[in-house]
Amino acid sequence: MGPIKEGGVLLLNVPWVTPEALDKNLSPKLKKLIAEKKVKLWAIDARSIAAAVGLRQRINNIMQACFYKLSGVLPEEQALQVLKNDIASLYTSKGPKVLKMNYDGVDAALEAVTEIHYPESWLGATEAPVASDAAEVPAFVKNIQEKLAQELGDQLPVSAFPPGGIFPNGTCASEKRGLAGTVPT
Repeated sequence: MGPIKEGGVLLLNVPWVTPEALDKNLSPKLKKLIAEKKVKLWAIDARSIAAAVGLRQRINNIMQACFYKLSGVLPEEQALQVLKNDIASLYTSKGPKVLKMNYDGVDAALEAVTEIHYPESWLGATEAPVASDAAEVPAFVKNIQEKLAQELGDQLPVSAFPPGGIFPNGTCASEKRGLAGTVPT
């Protein structure tokens, strides 16, 4: 995450929209940064809203509605009218069903975006040491991948990486980043 201003606004698109869920799922580094900078934190599960209104994974207008609500670049009513006019000009040719889904997504976003009042304990958040059995963890994961996950890659010499930059097979099992929004069964 890039630099954030003191008292800035941060909108997270995550499936966790309560302080308790965010406390459990955000990294200690991010929680500490948010608390130190006194960030105004907001959360929305745009992916769920998009799915509920029929937009599947298309969250662009949902997030745009949140931007207008939180940024203050225009008065909220005026900004939302501009957004809905843009939606009309872009999607009218796709039919009334697509137009309605996008309008419904915008309206649902305005109701669902949630301000998060995080606890003061986030100021003291620290990374827990990675508990791993050294005999079971491959050297690549321990010496390279864990450092990259902690954003310490700049400390690694080029010679530490395999020739050609190829990661060994199976290393993604150690990441558990949860990138997929849905998993087919």
